[in-house]
Amino acid sequence: MTKSILLATCDRQLEIDIVKYFEKESLRIETIRHGHKVILEILDNDYDFLIVDQYLEGLSGEELIQIIRRSRPRIPIIYIAEKDDFEKSKRIMEEGILLRLLKPIDLYQYKFLKDLIVLNGNNLN
Repeated sequence: MTKSILLATCDRQLEIDIVKYFEKESLRIETIRHGHKVILEILDNDYDFLIVDQYLEGLSGEELIQIIRRSRPRIPIIYIAEKDDFEKSKRIMEEGILLRLLKPIDLYQYKFLKDLIVLNGNNLN
């Protein structure tokens, strides 16, 4: 079964890297840059994972996660931040995210992310 990922980011390089790293896997990756469009997409479609960048058009990643949690409380969310901010990280973790990564994402983090999604994804929902 093909797993689906919704990637919410304005970072073109992050999008390219994620798509490239997962290109050999059986995954469907949709990318949306605007936070409000992400909300509509997540309400209309079932995704196995949501990857949210800190910066989006229209909403911050943190605001988006708070909204998504109300409508899709069980979707595994991976949050990608540009810098380590303890207070913001604490608030994000309280929203029940699965994983928080810091940019720049290195090869080991991508491997961990791939293993999490491809190998263990069936056990998370």
